[in-house]
Amino acid sequence: MRPDVIKTIVLGGAAPLIASLSLNVAWPDVRWVNFSAHAGLEAIGTLSSLIIAAFILILLRNGQLERSYVWLATGLASMGMLDGVHAFLHGEHSFDWTRSLGNLVGGSIFAAVWLPDRFTPGRNATAVVIGSTVCAATVAVCYPLLEHLLPPMVRDGEFTGTAALFNVLGGIGFLAASVYILNRDTGAYGNAKVAFSSHAFLFGVASILFEVSTRWDMSWWLWHAISTSAYIFVFKYFFDIFHSHLQSLESTSERLSHAFGNVFEATTEGILFIGHDGRICAANPAAQTMFKLDEAEAKDLSLADVLPHILDAEPGNEEQNQTQLAVRPDGSTFQAEATLTDFRTGGSYAHFVIIRDISVRKQAEERVHALVTALQASKEELERSNAELDTFAYVASHDLRSPLRTIQNAVIWLEEDLSEHFTEDTRDSMDIILRRTRRMEQLLEDLLLHSRIGRNTPQSPMISGEDLIRRIQDLAQQREGFSIQADDSFASLTVEKTPLVQVLTNLVSNAIKHHDKTTGTVSLSVSQTADMLTFTVTDDGPGIPERYQAKVFDMFTTLQPRDKVEGSGMGLAIVRKYAEVAGGTVSVLSEGRGCRFTLTWPKIPPSQQEPSSQ
Repeated sequence: MRPDVIKTIVLGGAAPLIASLSLNVAWPDVRWVNFSAHAGLEAIGTLSSLIIAAFILILLRNGQLERSYVWLATGLASMGMLDGVHAFLHGEHSFDWTRSLGNLVGGSIFAAVWLPDRFTPGRNATAVVIGSTVCAATVAVCYPLLEHLLPPMVRDGEFTGTAALFNVLGGIGFLAASVYILNRDTGAYGNAKVAFSSHAFLFGVASILFEVSTRWDMSWWLWHAISTSAYIFVFKYFFDIFHSHLQSLESTSERLSHAFGNVFEATTEGILFIGHDGRICAANPAAQTMFKLDEAEAKDLSLADVLPHILDAEPGNEEQNQTQLAVRPDGSTFQAEATLTDFRTGGSYAHFVIIRDISVRKQAEERVHALVTALQASKEELERSNAELDTFAYVASHDLRSPLRTIQNAVIWLEEDLSEHFTEDTRDSMDIILRRTRRMEQLLEDLLLHSRIGRNTPQSPMISGEDLIRRIQDLAQQREGFSIQADDSFASLTVEKTPLVQVLTNLVSNAIKHHDKTTGTVSLSVSQTADMLTFTVTDDGPGIPERYQAKVFDMFTTLQPRDKVEGSGMGLAIVRKYAEVAGGTVSVLSEGRGCRFTLTWPKIPPSQQEPSSQ
């Protein structure tokens, strides 16, 4: 058997029964009629029951007892009120009626602990206890008016069936509550289980044995004394709990006070305590530093002296951050962010203010604003310059190509009309003129293309890797004896057509154009990572000396005389700009003969990327 069950049976039943039987055997005929002593015991029990009910409600509110304990508080308070009236009644009929009714009401309400939670009061527990107590007090006070209508509790010196029914039913209710308490967990206070279960068990036994007791005999007095002692025991139990709570709260208060003092002294934010007259009562070191004063000087000032506009906020906004112009006693000012909060606990302080010196932040914000304004102006100027450059490039291209075509046509016409009069030197001169004008025309087209890269990236269709290679083979500047090859890595590739076709075509054409042999091979391959494609274009040409490898991507750069290799010097510059705008890179490696150009290109098509600022 569990220890708590043994304690309940011994304390609430066995020990009182043994003591009662012993008294009946020792002094069977002794009677002590003393209404004052009886009233005193009942008054102590009534007062204790009401205080215990209040204790239970407090523990319930703090979540330290189960909700079902509200029924114990209700039963104790109701029974206490009836017993209190019972203590001051001397008539046999009223004396026994109030006692029996108290047992019935208390036991019935105690038994309600078995009800499901949905029938148990929660937030309105206090109202239920008070309401039940008021009802019990009303019934007790009105009893004398109804006494003649109620059946007797004692007839011919013996308790009637009504008395037996009331007391037995009440006793069963108390015993049921005792069983419930023993089977439940009371939360943080496990000793409450034994205290309440023993209390309920004792009341149950006393109620059931009430009808076989004799008024004023020794066992009758013993049961009253034991009941009162049980009340005092439970009261003492709760008193110890609340005394422990009080000590804990005092300790917590001291720790909080110490912690608050540390925060008050060490925080970098200024704190002011304001009295009900609007004057500063206390200022922490940070506030003293902000306002350049000591605590004594601070107490000579009011809140309006240091933060003139803090009380101008709309009602209801007191606790919001407000940007203020704080004023020092010497007349200087600084930008501050202040929060005004009311003290809702009373005391000598009406408000406290938290102040942050935001002068540095404001200066930084002003600098940032100036930089943003300048950047916006630069952006607008850049956009204007780009627009002018576009216009210039278009006009220059159009206006310069027109006379170039005129020169080309004039040379062609001269060759057609006067070819029989041309000497060999004249023909060479005409060829030079045609080549130079065509080179100039190509340069204009390349310049126009270079200036427009990245300005807008229209949506381009997707093509397969095999189609990509075919287009490069068709568009590259082919020479007889050269081949363009691609490995199998292109088979599973799908890319955006523009501008990748042009970029790779430029690399292939550049390799063929600058080859020093009559035959050669240009090879292409591709590899993939999670977000990038890496293309390689490898040739077997003359190679590029290391000292020139960093320069080949510059505009107008050619490593061979233009009379030997026609070109604008813009091909690789266009490749690099396309790669940079797309978010990729291009590089070259050459060791002896041959070159390997490596192009990294994002898998996300350039048309789907955020446009970069040029």
